[in-house]
Amino acid sequence: MNKVRSLLLSLVSAGVLAVPTAVSAPLVGHAYGNLALWQIAISGNCNNPSLCAATFGTGGFWVWAEFDSDNTGDVTVTDCSHLVGGPTAVQQTAGAQHVNIDITSWKIAPGTAGPKTFIVTSEVDTITGRTGGPPVVITIPSESFDTGVPAVAGHYSIPSESFDTGVPAVAGHYSTNQILGFSAPGVSFQLQVVQLNH
Repeated sequence: MNKVRSLLLSLVSAGVLAVPTAVSAPLVGHAYGNLALWQIAISGNCNNPSLCAATFGTGGFWVWAEFDSDNTGDVTVTDCSHLVGGPTAVQQTAGAQHVNIDITSWKIAPGTAGPKTFIVTSEVDTITGRTGGPPVVITIPSESFDTGVPAVAGHYSIPSESFDTGVPAVAGHYSTNQILGFSAPGVSFQLQVVQLNH
């Protein structure tokens, strides 16, 4: 019995001594490798038909993005819009949609979010939902808003201009007022920008 007690005492002592070391050791997680420099999360929701129905419908969108030190990145976008009122072009696109974006080139430059704005200069998008068929893959050597891409399944290559994301390359939390310049009932936008240190 004394041997068992001595063994247990030794194990407990070793565990007690190990806990402060384990707790004080820095925990480093690299879910996407050690190249990530920035992570961005955006949530936009509008259930105010007077503000949103005519432009993109009521509903919301959610974005997660990562910008890496090798000039690449990843973005996941999901949105869902709802029918409001009559059968307009916006309302005919109601429903859920998902976009995976492989950023193949980006930079930080002056833009709509100030002197340090994330600019995507090339990407490959895979769009699912509301396409009327299988996913649509779009290769954009340089991006712009108006791609002129038909909503037909396939692979498209579109030359155009750099895309100003409107996201500041400045760590912080940004609320509806800071993003839109106003607030209103039924409208909520949140932006979180995190600079990672390795």
